[in-house]
Amino acid sequence: MRKTIARAVILGFVLLGVLILGFGYYLRSKQPKRDGELTLPGLQDSVEVLYDKWAIPHIYAKHDRDAYFALGYLHAQDRLFQMEMLRRLARGELSEILGTDTLKFDKIFRTLGVRQIAQASLEKVDRNSPGFRDLEGYVEGINHFIREGGTPVEFDILGIPKRPFDLVDPFCISGYMAFSFVKALTTDPMLTYVGLTLGVEYLLDLDPDFDPAAIESSRAHADQLMRGAWKLAESWETIRQPFGLFDGSNAWVIAGSRTRSGKPILANDPHINFSAPSVWFEAYLNTPSLSLYGHHIAGVPIALLGNNEYHAWGLTMLQNDGMDFFREKLNPDNPDQVWFQDHWETFSKRTELIKIKGSDDLVWEVQSTRHGPIVNEVVEGFQQYDDPISAWWDYASEENNVFMGFYDLARSHGMIEAEKAVSKIHSPGLNVVYANADGDIAWWTAARFPIHAPGTYSTILLDGSSGKDEFLGFYPFSSNPSQKNPSKGFIASANQDTFVNHSFRVPGYFNPPDRFYLIEKHLEEKSSDWTSEDVKALHLNTEHSSYRHLLDEFLVILADQVRTSSELSQKAYALLVDWDLQHRLNSQGATVFHEFLANLIRLVFHEKLTDVYYDGFLKSHLIHTTLDRVFTNPDSPWWNDGEGRSQRDAWIQKAWEETVAGLEVKLGSDPQTWLWSRVHDVEHKHILGKLKPLDWFFNVGPFVVEGSTEVVNNFLFKFSTGHKDVFAGPSTRRIIDFGNPTHSLGINPTGQSGYFANHHYRDQAAMFHQGEYRLQLMDRADLERGEMKRLWLRPAKKL
Repeated sequence: MRKTIARAVILGFVLLGVLILGFGYYLRSKQPKRDGELTLPGLQDSVEVLYDKWAIPHIYAKHDRDAYFALGYLHAQDRLFQMEMLRRLARGELSEILGTDTLKFDKIFRTLGVRQIAQASLEKVDRNSPGFRDLEGYVEGINHFIREGGTPVEFDILGIPKRPFDLVDPFCISGYMAFSFVKALTTDPMLTYVGLTLGVEYLLDLDPDFDPAAIESSRAHADQLMRGAWKLAESWETIRQPFGLFDGSNAWVIAGSRTRSGKPILANDPHINFSAPSVWFEAYLNTPSLSLYGHHIAGVPIALLGNNEYHAWGLTMLQNDGMDFFREKLNPDNPDQVWFQDHWETFSKRTELIKIKGSDDLVWEVQSTRHGPIVNEVVEGFQQYDDPISAWWDYASEENNVFMGFYDLARSHGMIEAEKAVSKIHSPGLNVVYANADGDIAWWTAARFPIHAPGTYSTILLDGSSGKDEFLGFYPFSSNPSQKNPSKGFIASANQDTFVNHSFRVPGYFNPPDRFYLIEKHLEEKSSDWTSEDVKALHLNTEHSSYRHLLDEFLVILADQVRTSSELSQKAYALLVDWDLQHRLNSQGATVFHEFLANLIRLVFHEKLTDVYYDGFLKSHLIHTTLDRVFTNPDSPWWNDGEGRSQRDAWIQKAWEETVAGLEVKLGSDPQTWLWSRVHDVEHKHILGKLKPLDWFFNVGPFVVEGSTEVVNNFLFKFSTGHKDVFAGPSTRRIIDFGNPTHSLGINPTGQSGYFANHHYRDQAAMFHQGEYRLQLMDRADLERGEMKRLWLRPAKKL
C-alpha cells in the first residue's frame, strides 16, 4: 500500500514536471528573436538591427523600403496581438473573435465607415511615391512574420486565425486613433439634456459660451439622444482601457535664448489611457535619406512623435469639435428620403456583413445623408424614434491626408517645410509643437475648421433640413492659430482653448487652462539656463494651483462647524489648512481634499443628472471645466434643491461630515496615515487581464503614483469617493535638448514588448512610476558600447 502511494506521488511529480517543462517550452517558443539572422524574402539588401538594453530596435538599411519592411516585421514580432485587435476594432470585426459582447462596437465603426474612409485615404497616396513604396514594404514585413513567425499566446487563447494585413489596415488603425479624439458622442447630448431638462441657466455653468436661443432647435428627441449616447459611453468603458484612447497632453518648447546649451529644448507627454502592452512602439530608422527616432502605434508605419539630430516634434490634442449631429426630417411618404431646403433627397446605402463568433452573421445596412451616416441604430435607445440623426465627422474629409502629413514631417528640413507637412493634417485636430537645431521653435494647430453661420451652436443637435446650419466653407490653414519664434522664447500647449483671442472662434471641448497656466508660470519665472533636469522637474510637477481659491472658500464655510465637531474632524481640517496643493505620495491633504470634493460633487450634481447621466458626467471633460464656475459661485442654480432654495453651505458641511466618516472607515482613525499613496494607484491592463487569474500574467502593476487629474504630472481618475483608480496618464515623457540631440530622454509606462513572458513587457514600469527617464539613443557608437543585441535580416538568395 505504501509503495503504491509512493509510486503515485512520484508519478504525479513527474507529470507535473513534464507539464511545467512543456509550458516553459511553449512560452519560450513565443519569444521574439533579437539576435542572429533571419532570411526575409522581399528585402533588397541586408538590414542590420541593433537592439539596445530596452529592446528598442535601431534599424540600419541601405534603402528606405527595406527599413520599413524591417519595421513592419519587428512590429508584428512584438505587438501582433495588439495590432490585430486595433485593426479589428477599427474595421468593425471584433465580434468575429469575441462574440456578441462587442457587436455594439462593430456596428458603430461600420456605421461611421472607418474602413471606407481608410480606403479613400489610401487612394490619395501616389502609388509611384516613396511614401507608397515604404507603406508597401511595411505591410510586406508584417505579413512575412504572420506567415513564418510564431503565433501570439492571445491568438491561441482566443482562437484567432492569423491573416495577412493589407495596405488599408494602417489607415484603419489611424482612423481609430482619430475616433478616440471624438468627444461629441457624449458631450453634445449632455449639453442638450441639461439645457432642455434642467434649464438654460444650468447649461451656462457648463458652457458659458452657449447661446440660449440655440436650444430651441434641438428640443425634439433631445432626451432620447442623451440617454442613448450615455449608454454607448458606458458600454465603451468596457473596452476603452485595453486599447488606449487619447485623453489630453502636455507639450512645450523653450528657445535657445533661455537654455543652458543655447539650443531649443522640446518636452512632450501625451496623455492616453493606460494599457498593457503600452501604446507606443519606439524604433530608430537610419537610411541614406532618413534618420528618425520615432514613436509608432504598432500597425502604422509613420511616427506620430519623432526626433533626430536636426528637428523634433510633439503633439497634444487640440480638442476642437470634430463631429456634429444633424437632425433630419424624414419623408412621411418615403422612408428612404429626407428633406433639404426645398426638396427631398434619397439616402445613400451600403450593406455590411458582420461575422459573429458563436452566432449567425449579421447583415447591417448603413444609410447616409449629405451630412453623414445615420447613427440612430448604433446608439442604444434610438431605434424607435422617427427623426434620423446623422453624424458629420471631419476625419472623413476628402482633403485629410494625415499619413502623408507625418511622413513628410519626418523628412522636412526647416520650419517652412515642417509647416507645409503639418498643413496636410485636417483630422484628428492636433497641436503640433516643433523645434530644430537651427534654433527655430513653433506651434501649429493642425485641423480644418468649418465656418458656421452666425448663431449656430454646433455642440447641440443641428437642423439638417432647413440649410441654416450648413457649413459656409472652411478656414484656410494659414488662418489657424500658430506661433513661430515668439519673442517670449517659449511655447506651451496643454489642451487649453487656443481660440480665445483669435480672429475666429472654434467650438471645442477644451480642458481647463490649469496645466497650461502652471507650465507658462514656470517657463516665465526661469528666464534662462534651462536644462533637461529642469524640464524633468516640470514634467513631474504635482501642484494644482487653481484649487487654492476653492479650498479657501471651503475652509471659511467649514470653520465654525469644525470648531464644535470631533477631534478627528479638527485634525482632518488642519490637514486641509496646511495642504500645499501638491499631490505627492506622502500628502494627507490631497487625500482629504479629493474625498471631500467627490462627496460635494455627488451632492450637487447626482440628483439633478440622475443615475443615467451622472457617471458619464464624472468621466467627461465637463467635470473639470464646471467645478470652478459652480463651486465659487454662490448663486449658481446647481446649489438649488427641488424647492428652489440654495443649499450651498449645507451641502458643503454635509460633504465634510461624510468625508471624515468615510476616511475613518476606509483608512483608519489616525489622519496622519491618510496618505495619497494609499488611495491613488494605477494598473496597466491587458484585454485578457480582465479575467482572473489571467490578470496575474497579463496586467502590469498596480503602482502607487504621485500626481493627480489635471496637474502637469497628469494621472486621470474619476471623481468618486474611495480609491482613485487611475485610468490614463502620460503615455511617454520625452525631452529633446538640441544641445545634445542624440542623447534625448524618454520613458515607457510599461515596456517595449507586447509579450507578457518577455522581460521587456514591464522592465520600464518601475522607472516610469518613480519619475525616471532613459536615453533615446541615435549614435551607433553609444549602442555598441552598451548592452546590445544584433539581428541581421537577410534577403533571399537569388537563384
